[in-house]
Amino acid sequence: MKKVLISILSIVSLYSVMNAVTYVSVKTEDGQTVVFDAKDIAEINYEETNSLDVTVSGKIGNYTYVDLGLPSGLKWATYNVGAKSAEETGSFFAWGETEAKDTYSWSSYKLCEGDESTLTKYCTDQNFGTKDDLMTLETADDAATQIWGSAWHIPNLDEIQELISGCKWEWQADQNGSGVSGMLGISITNGNSIFLPAFGYITREKLSDKGTLGYYWSASLKNSQNATCISLTSKFIRSESVKERSEGLLIRAVAK
Repeated sequence: MKKVLISILSIVSLYSVMNAVTYVSVKTEDGQTVVFDAKDIAEINYEETNSLDVTVSGKIGNYTYVDLGLPSGLKWATYNVGAKSAEETGSFFAWGETEAKDTYSWSSYKLCEGDESTLTKYCTDQNFGTKDDLMTLETADDAATQIWGSAWHIPNLDEIQELISGCKWEWQADQNGSGVSGMLGISITNGNSIFLPAFGYITREKLSDKGTLGYYWSASLKNSQNATCISLTSKFIRSESVKERSEGLLIRAVAK
């Protein structure tokens, strides 16, 4: 993949020509040289690429995103909520909760009164609690919005399906030598990339399947007890898998 950012290893030289105009000559790692008139340069910044070697298109607030050229124009975060880089796990959340915790079970789930038959919100069947027929997370229950700000949200099922159909996916056992496994998606529109690590999930206090499976919440309810999520293994990535709401999954935020 062609790197857009000039690395800190680039050779930067200043020289003067006979008429005393100063130029900046930049030689990049691929051997190309670009010359700029110094008077046209307002600022020079050095930025490091992340160790997973995925595309960074820009920032919204303090968080980086990739533009995959999706029809909706949606931008996907380059790392998980609770992380500071693409190779970090980030935080696990129960569906509809906005804080990480130590135990992920129905007894600790904030949107019920102790078990799966006493749901207090997002319930479509009165046999499982207070029926309200809400099918999509509201802002107050969206961890991406509450932690990263109003520009960000947990993707709904349609937005996840757009991501999966908009990229070509390939399992990476050791992405860019980082020791992290997961699915690498390359946009079929503009060639930009996104990486979804296989960091597993948590039931009660147990982390399972790190390195072999990955799960990421959507904002869309499946039924009273379950919500939809991205699931990925070495063989597939799916948009409409289902996990119990009380389990701890990761979140990859999106912004418009």
